[in-house]
Amino acid sequence: MAATTTVWSPSYLKAQLATALLNPIRAFRPRYLPLLMVYFAYGALGLIAVAESFWVKKALTLSPAELAELSAWLTLPWTAKMVFGELVDAVPIFGSQCTTSTRRRNGRSSTRP
Repeated sequence: MAATTTVWSPSYLKAQLATALLNPIRAFRPRYLPLLMVYFAYGALGLIAVAESFWVKKALTLSPAELAELSAWLTLPWTAKMVFGELVDAVPIFGSQCTTSTRRRNGRSSTRP
């Protein structure tokens, strides 16, 4: 087998780059905007979270271990929420209980009565 070499000319690379960058812009539809806004907001929150952790560490003069401990305590309610969510579905509270049809409608496939 003979080895073939490909010559990447500057004009070819420029055309490929223009195609790769402009095709997504040309294919944009207004109905894509809400999804793009969600992705942008999620990315912005990630950047803000990094900056926030550095700011909290500096403003409160915390060590990295203390900052991790504070984060663990602040996320504890969301961890407990998962446990209590399942408990509320399984145990009747004030005479109300999640039925099997409600679980199916909510995307849960549990066999509990």
